Amino acid sequence: MISFCQIILKDGSSGSLIKDLYMISDSCVLAIEESNDNILENNRILIMNVGDALYYSVTGISITGDSVRNKILNNNIEMIGNPNPLNSVYFYGISIGSYGYNTINNTISGNKININSGYYSGGISLTGAIGTIVSNNILSLYGKHFVYGIAISDMSAWDYTQKSNKNQIISNNINAKGGMIYLIQSYNSIYNTIKNNNITGDGDAVYGYAAAGALNDLVEGNIMIIKGIDSSKIVNGFDSIGFGHGGIFFTQGSSNITIINNKITSIYKKGGDYGIFINGSDIDSKNTIKNNIITSDNAKKVGKAAIFTDKSSDLISGNTPKKTTLDILTKTIYKGKIATIKAILKDEDGNLVANTKIQLKINGKLYYATTNSKGVATFKISSLKVGKFRVTADYVGNTALLKSSNTKYQVVKGIPDLIIKKVKKQGNSYQITIKNQGSAKSTISKLKIFYKKNKYKLATVKGINPGKSITLKVKFLKKLANNKYTKIAQINYNKKALESNYNNNKKKFKV
Repeated sequence: MISFCQIILKDGSSGSLIKDLYMISDSCVLAIEESNDNILENNRILIMNVGDALYYSVTGISITGDSVRNKILNNNIEMIGNPNPLNSVYFYGISIGSYGYNTINNTISGNKININSGYYSGGISLTGAIGTIVSNNILSLYGKHFVYGIAISDMSAWDYTQKSNKNQIISNNINAKGGMIYLIQSYNSIYNTIKNNNITGDGDAVYGYAAAGALNDLVEGNIMIIKGIDSSKIVNGFDSIGFGHGGIFFTQGSSNITIINNKITSIYKKGGDYGIFINGSDIDSKNTIKNNIITSDNAKKVGKAAIFTDKSSDLISGNTPKKTTLDILTKTIYKGKIATIKAILKDEDGNLVANTKIQLKINGKLYYATTNSKGVATFKISSLKVGKFRVTADYVGNTALLKSSNTKYQVVKGIPDLIIKKVKKQGNSYQITIKNQGSAKSTISKLKIFYKKNKYKLATVKGINPGKSITLKVKFLKKLANNKYTKIAQINYNKKALESNYNNNKKKFKV
């Protein structure tokens, strides 16, 4: 164990290996200055600065000057500060770069950084860095006022330095709590790759990835979960990007950005936040925002609605979850018929959604059907009684499409069904009993009695209520004919009155 000492690798120490040390201090511990090809690996660093702000800035591991191809691997850095410092203290787990220099092709990978600060917590900081690989690091950070998970800044105002560029932030895990949180940030750095990081933040306000002056950044495959309250609570400090809340935020001339396949959840008590926000791009910029899963503004904005850009030329497509609409088509039927009910599922762009299960509830029963290639799920419902039935269709949703529901009514009307119930001879007349065994009152109909095509008698039958009967007295034929021929009584012979069944309207008799 090494206590309260600092190891510095300078120009003449290139190619050194510092490994498996346990170092305790209250200030900076390991530093590389104008030195190349060094490896700092598997060291444990504990920095406790809990007094009255002995140092304005404290760094676990630093690389400065034109240092190239150094590797910081699998180190464990823990930094504990005063929870209520008298002065502002800045904690940095790992810092690369310095004013007026470019650090090139350095690697920061597999490190664990745990910082608890009463003011400012910075996990990994890159300044004037070119070609840095920052990968597979685990950062657990708390800063009462400010937290920067991984920050890339630019010092190209110096005539002899290049703009920060081609840095890769890949597969890192960042968990941060505090005041204003920037989980990943870049300022005037170009051609950055921000890919496959899993980052969460919970504070007064949080940015998942915030950038100003970016050019040709690729932001791909990241999972961002951020929770904030109100950025107006942040009153101390300054950041060139500003204070705010959102998943991915680009401003100040950021152009030609590609944002694809990210999953972004932004929760903000104050509301009004966006999952992706790009403002102030150059006039010729064309940003690409595709296939992201986005929820923001307390789930009021999702998919495309959770995106804002100020360029109509931006390519925005395939972002989900998309809102869906579920239409229901019903037709009035008569009792005894099968009700055909159709549910049509579309996304917010009007595209029909095929091969998707829809649930239908009617008359207390549940039915299921799958949409066809035209987005239509068809339900066949039988045995409905007369009445008006509430029909509710539900789509449960998935990661790409939001759930939706709709309600309409299925009307089932009653319908008459007339039959000849009984025929009784009375003198030279017949008493014919007609019953309506249907479910609605019949209209006026015609009764025909005949034994030959041209030998018949007609009678008018008034409307009959369902379940009721009437008896008509009809004179027909001479006595001889009555005895000789088989006769037929047929109600509604001309089918002018509506019925559910016309095949049961006849009755033969010989009396």
